[in-house]
Amino acid sequence: MGTFNTWSPDGGTANWSIVRCYAGGNVKVTVTSTQSGLTPKVGGFIGSMGLDSTGGRVNVYDCYATGEVSYDRKTGSSPNAYSFVAGFIADLYGGANVYVDHCFSTGSVTNNSNTGSGSLCIAGGLIGGTRDNPRVSNSVALGSSVILSGPGINPDRIGRVIGFIDGTATLTGNYARSGLGLYHSTTYNDIPTTPMSLAPSDDDPTQKHGDNTTTNNTVGFWTGLGFPAGWWDFSGVSRGYPTLQP
Repeated sequence: MGTFNTWSPDGGTANWSIVRCYAGGNVKVTVTSTQSGLTPKVGGFIGSMGLDSTGGRVNVYDCYATGEVSYDRKTGSSPNAYSFVAGFIADLYGGANVYVDHCFSTGSVTNNSNTGSGSLCIAGGLIGGTRDNPRVSNSVALGSSVILSGPGINPDRIGRVIGFIDGTATLTGNYARSGLGLYHSTTYNDIPTTPMSLAPSDDDPTQKHGDNTTTNNTVGFWTGLGFPAGWWDFSGVSRGYPTLQP
């Protein structure tokens, strides 16, 4: 669920790209059904993206999303339910030929899942969950908060840049706004008033939380990440982020 719902080309030798696109609307999903087996993937830009074969390449370059993203499963379901929620891409998979570069999201992220114990429920400021070692670089999570609540939900499934890494992911030069707080609760919709304490960056070898930035309202921050001046308009960057040129 997102501007692009599920984008999973069956590789072969083809290259597939989304370049210079943005999404500006809020994404809100509410589930009241008791149906089991639901696996929602709710992203501000893309719900689920990756490769289903070993050939080809998938790229998302120079894109962004500004909407708030929320998922609310109000009615309990069977154990081992899934929900992936993120400001940009909810589920990213398919190996080293899947690339995200020069992208950002600005909205807050909320995943309230009233599901059974053992459920794989994930929330990430930029990307929800990754599998099979995709590559994410020079990208930024700028929302004010990431919230994850529900019975039995593990706190290792929430993150500022990426909520949960299944196996490995190649992460380079990613950032989160220094004020972006993570809020986790094992009680449905019971949101703490104090954000989680994060380990020092040297205790986060996966870099799923990214580095802090307080200078995202400057041109130098974005050009330092390699955002191309010919594609991006930095005239309003004092708001905290650039926009794409027409």
